[in-house]
Amino acid sequence: MAWKVVAGAGISGSDVRDMMIEAVEQRFCGVRAS
Repeated sequence: MAWKVVAGAGISGSDVRDMMIEAVEQRFCGVRAS
C-alpha cells in the first residue's frame, strides 16, 4: 500500500480515506467499496 504523506504537512482526511479504499480494493481483488 502506498503511503501518501507530504513532508511536514501530515496526512489529510482525504488521503486516509484513499488509503483505506486502496487497502479494501487490494483485499477484495479490486472490488470497489461503496
